[in-house]
Amino acid sequence: MLAVFRQGKELFMELLPALLDLSDKAVLVIGNGPDTFQLLRYLIRFSNNLTLLSPSVTEQEKNLCSSLNIRVIEAPYNRESFHGMDYVFNTSISPEVIKDTAAICRTMGITLFTGGHPGKSDFALNISDEDGLLER
Repeated sequence: MLAVFRQGKELFMELLPALLDLSDKAVLVIGNGPDTFQLLRYLIRFSNNLTLLSPSVTEQEKNLCSSLNIRVIEAPYNRESFHGMDYVFNTSISPEVIKDTAAICRTMGITLFTGGHPGKSDFALNISDEDGLLER
């Protein structure tokens, strides 16, 4: 069971456990900050085609992405970055970016995960430190 909170109420949803094969999929990660880079470190184990879209990326973050073979688009959020993507993982907390990302993904048929707004996501993602896949 997954607990989802909407408007302060806890809802339980029965979810079909599923596995995603991201190995040959184009994956766009939107955002910047610790959650974004934690997600990138996690996803790199499953996809060899990751792209980060972020308005600002530090030298250290650029070096990390380079060492992991992650493409970086250092630019304001833009629709053009979605072209050719199969999955989008949005870590932005901006309501405008969340809403716009969901609309673009629906229009373009791209599967979306939005950490800050489960109601806009196409699937749930349960990552725990117990699986040993997270690095900090």
